[in-house]
Amino acid sequence: MHLCTNVYVINIQGLMFMIKPLNIARKVFIGVFSISLISSVSLLTEHEHCKNNSDSTIYKACGIASILSSPGKSLLEGYISTYRLMSNYIRFSSFGTHGLYSVEPNITKDRFKDLSKEFTFNYKPEERTKAGYLILSRADPIKEGKPSVELWDMNMQRRIHTYRFDYGSINKLSEIKSDINSRYLHPLLLEDGSLIFNAYPSRTLIKVDKCGDYISHNAHLLFHHSIEMDELSRIYVPTRKRPEDIDLNQHVKDFWEEGFAVLDQDLEVLNEYWLLDIYKKEGLLADLYGRKLTPTDPFHLNDVEPFIRQDGSVIALLSLATQSSLLAYDIKENSLIWKIERATTLQHDIDVINQSNQLIEIGIFNNNAMNYVKGRSLGNEFVTFKKLPTKSTDKMLLIADKSTHADYEVNRLNFDSLEAKYRPKTFTEGRSDYLQENNSLMVEETNHGRLIEIDIDTKKILWQYVNQLDKNSSPYTLNWARRLKKLPGRLNESIFMACESNSKESIKF
Repeated sequence: MHLCTNVYVINIQGLMFMIKPLNIARKVFIGVFSISLISSVSLLTEHEHCKNNSDSTIYKACGIASILSSPGKSLLEGYISTYRLMSNYIRFSSFGTHGLYSVEPNITKDRFKDLSKEFTFNYKPEERTKAGYLILSRADPIKEGKPSVELWDMNMQRRIHTYRFDYGSINKLSEIKSDINSRYLHPLLLEDGSLIFNAYPSRTLIKVDKCGDYISHNAHLLFHHSIEMDELSRIYVPTRKRPEDIDLNQHVKDFWEEGFAVLDQDLEVLNEYWLLDIYKKEGLLADLYGRKLTPTDPFHLNDVEPFIRQDGSVIALLSLATQSSLLAYDIKENSLIWKIERATTLQHDIDVINQSNQLIEIGIFNNNAMNYVKGRSLGNEFVTFKKLPTKSTDKMLLIADKSTHADYEVNRLNFDSLEAKYRPKTFTEGRSDYLQENNSLMVEETNHGRLIEIDIDTKKILWQYVNQLDKNSSPYTLNWARRLKKLPGRLNESIFMACESNSKESIKF
């Protein structure tokens, strides 16, 4: 048995000898709880009744009773945790934690019961010469959810390379204390075959070589969500200050002060930009503090998309999930060009699709999520805006109602052409990549462990991937795949051959 905080890994053979003792323990627990719980509830009720009377003898007695009832309460909590652990195994055939399984795992399993696990292609190999490449990042069902990253040729429909991670070595060298629920999020492929990814939950940027061996890391800030690169090979990543760096005179201790960092390919920070500074300069602080509730996560920056204007100026497109808004920030001028509101809800992933005459067309993956009693997506969308300006003026352009949305030709691509149960509905982490050369849209239904790519013209699925071990198990989550129209620089698949020849596990194409 391997035991870590919040996670348990027990092999199936070792499970059976545990069942009988657990049944006996359950009976003992129930007896102890029944006695302890009744007495605790009774005494604590009296304590609640008299807690405002500091001179009461009953108050003092209740204080003692609260201490005496602590063992019973601890036993109860322990029983509940054990019961949930066993229930988890019965439901999922594993002791893996929620963070690696799809949300609503049983419902999702039933929803995808008629789909094949892993890849299903609806076109023949070599039929789509502009299909490009896929960086597939996922919680690997074969490895009990540990991170896996693969490179695929989507025209040839074959896997080019699998990174062979030594998780223990990576954790040790990057000083990650635990790999519980570990995810290697949104890996960025460089032209030498190396990868940069966000290691969750530590929020550490890690770089590995073409084989998957550790090169370097950066834990200066809390890095999170997306990793993007501009045409000059500078890397843009959302960041968050560490708790000890938060000004507690202004914010509560769990306040998330966010911005983004620009780094080189060696993970050295070149510049940092903070949203509080940007909002203060633009007179937007009332959006954060002008509400009844004290803000803790006022921005939730989940994507930074760099765009270099023809004159060399860098524009950073920002997606703020908490505010359901999108920003264009001119880095050189330190000013907001525009702010889009009320077009999306809890969106992820803002991308530049086209540019012409200093104007851009953007695409946004809209989770289209609403926080009702139970948060849920009303159906994912791909939302586009055209002819957006890229130069700063004296006044920030606010695009915040249907009329101004229409001025910039807002368009919403939903997935109603698909059978209802197969329409994407990821709630918090969905992403999309549009391939102009292929006129197709890849959608990652992260929370439910499925990738699909749709032909924009025919509205039909070109291929799909279900991250599932077998038909009787629940899907695992995905970790933000990335579509590429071509491999970066002079990279070709032969560069990975040395890794494969040294691997004990051969790759079958």
